Amino acid sequence: VYVGLDACDSALAQRFAADGAMPNFARLLKTAARAPVDNPFGLFVGSVWVNFATALKPDRHGFYCWERIDPATYEEKLYTPEVGHLPPFWAQISDSGRRVAVLDVPHTIANRPLNGFQVVEWGTHDKHFGFHSSPPALAKQIEAEFGLHPALSGP
Repeated sequence: VYVGLDACDSALAQRFAADGAMPNFARLLKTAARAPVDNPFGLFVGSVWVNFATALKPDRHGFYCWERIDPATYEEKLYTPEVGHLPPFWAQISDSGRRVAVLDVPHTIANRPLNGFQVVEWGTHDKHFGFHSSPPALAKQIEAEFGLHPALSGP
């Protein structure tokens, strides 16, 4: 199991775990290996998720930031990562016969069947591809049972 907490203050999370406010996280911290993840200097913080998912550096996957300057017009434009052709590491795990469960890894897309499931953009803050899943019926089931993510569905 890999747990990545995007935009989480690790010192605050560890303090909450120690104070008893996050008991499940405290148990996880006692038994799990952990490592800090730093984004390479000069890159938008979100590109680290594409690095993680594809095991490629930005010069190979092309996602440096969610904004780009159009070289022809110098206009600022929003950029959607072109990651659909890059298999994430969990695809290889799935292809080897292992079951996978992938929940809201930012800047990824569920565009292939898996031995398991993938949920994309239910609760992520960066929306490129819309809430969807593999298998596709799972997103419909989540929305029917739980609705859209409360933090992102409006007041």
